[in-house]
Amino acid sequence: MTATGANAILGIVFWMVAARVYSPTDVGRGSAILSAATILATLSRLNLDNVYARFLAFAGHRQRSLVFIGYGAIGGLSLLLGAAYSWLGPGTVLFGSALEAWLFPLGVALLAVFALQDMILVCVQRAGWVPIENIAWGLAKLVALILIASSLPTNGIELAWVLPTVAAVTAVSTYLGFRPWPLGSADAAALPGRSDLAKAVSSEYLIGLVSAVAPLVLPLLVVQRLGLDANAYFAMPWLLATALNLLMWNIASIFLVDASREPNSLPNLLGRALRLSLIVAVASGAFVILAGPWLLSILGPAYAANGVWLLRVAALASPAVAVIIVWCAASRSLGKLRRVVVMQAAIGVSVVGLAFLLIGSIGVVGIGIAYLLANTTAALIVLRPLLGTIRSGSVDGSIGRHRSDVGTPGSSNSRRPSRRYGNQAPALEDPLPGSVRPSSRSRSP
Repeated sequence: MTATGANAILGIVFWMVAARVYSPTDVGRGSAILSAATILATLSRLNLDNVYARFLAFAGHRQRSLVFIGYGAIGGLSLLLGAAYSWLGPGTVLFGSALEAWLFPLGVALLAVFALQDMILVCVQRAGWVPIENIAWGLAKLVALILIASSLPTNGIELAWVLPTVAAVTAVSTYLGFRPWPLGSADAAALPGRSDLAKAVSSEYLIGLVSAVAPLVLPLLVVQRLGLDANAYFAMPWLLATALNLLMWNIASIFLVDASREPNSLPNLLGRALRLSLIVAVASGAFVILAGPWLLSILGPAYAANGVWLLRVAALASPAVAVIIVWCAASRSLGKLRRVVVMQAAIGVSVVGLAFLLIGSIGVVGIGIAYLLANTTAALIVLRPLLGTIRSGSVDGSIGRHRSDVGTPGSSNSRRPSRRYGNQAPALEDPLPGSVRPSSRSRSP
């Protein structure tokens, strides 16, 4: 959590410096390119970070093969998606040269591996490296931006982001490659078979796919409807309003790893995760709402004039986002991935649809209103079943009524039941009244 918070702050400082040394057009273009690269990297990761959070600690002698198979899979997919975006998609109007278009797929692959490595280190009980890596990466980006700005007046933002990523990926990959395996727990008894792992990977990838709709489409919508300058005035307030969402996801991921080791403790873990996430959400949201105009004025008067209401409205959604994140973590822990797909798809489509309707009449603040309405509605839907699971405090007899979509460590749906932990996990009540409960065949912004 320290790493995520520090990295969020360093990321904000990075864009503050970028806004000072580059024009709004360059900031808008750079933020659109890096946003696209980040989202494509997220899609390319196949959401393996959440799969590893649930299973890697129990892989035993299969840890090494699972990690490096994952490396190969996301590397190949990153290059494919990055090339398609560069030459066939919206990237054709964003890149200033053919060289940028050729290098873009490599940047996507680097960002995908970089993000995956954090969860690998956590799962194999080397979490102490994560804050060191992330803080060093954030500082290196900032230093690179300052050094590059004078020599590259148009393309320095993207380069300052990618070069430290190369160093971080190289360092962590070397560390993992030379460490003895298995790392962490050597008990492979709770690891599901290949069929269940394939279902988990495919389900998590679908979650990642639908979760990427809004972050990928919104910058392109702003550029197409309002122009590159407007995207700068959108990107900076959006970054400030949603930066600590990463911290809430980090909190949920830590509890997800703990729940995979101790399924019976899920209600208690969910309660702690929800309380901590709401504290972070309320405190950060209040700070952003009150200090928003001052923060944006550091970037320049144009940013404050054009982005302050987007910043405030989007920050109001922070508590709702916290509830959704914890609910998603609970559903993942129970193997109930189809409901996460449905919820994330509904949120993404709602945000993009409402933004499309509002942006023409009220500008970028329309995106903030769309974001607030979609997340608040979703949070109200899932809050009651989430609180019901937390208040139950036990798992007696509940699992039989809710079979998981995929095998989970220690669950009765896993092909090889755990000898280390019990075979029960608490059921999360159905958040969508009247919906079809998934059958047994069936880890935002």
